[in-house]
Amino acid sequence: MKETKTDIGDDKKAELQQKLVIYQLMQKRLEELQQQAMIIEKKYAELEITKNTISDLEKSKAGNELFFPLGSGVYAKGSVHEDKTVMVELGAGLVSVKDTKSARDFLDKTKQDIEESGKNMENEIRTTAEKINAIAHELQAAAGQT
Repeated sequence: MKETKTDIGDDKKAELQQKLVIYQLMQKRLEELQQQAMIIEKKYAELEITKNTISDLEKSKAGNELFFPLGSGVYAKGSVHEDKTVMVELGAGLVSVKDTKSARDFLDKTKQDIEESGKNMENEIRTTAEKINAIAHELQAAAGQT
């Protein structure tokens, strides 16, 4: 059976529609990745603030008063104890009492994990953006042919 021009035109339309759907899905995925990257950046900044607060705690003498960040720009006033221990959330609601050095080590490990996640996220964002650009060029070229 011989294909007619309309059959070929229908095939091209279907292919273009499929590429457009893929383009839109990838755009949505890129937006999600960018939101996740922002969350990672915020978490990283939060870790830096926490590490600075622990450093302040280590430098303080027992009985000194400090302002401790609670989050969202809110601080609480507290007194330093001799043992200078802190409570560290391990995940899933579990908390552990640690000395400041152990807490800093824990935060450093968490920071490394976040940096690695950030690098992976950047790579995925870049790859997704490249794919979107390739599809966009294909769509533009196809639109110029019609």
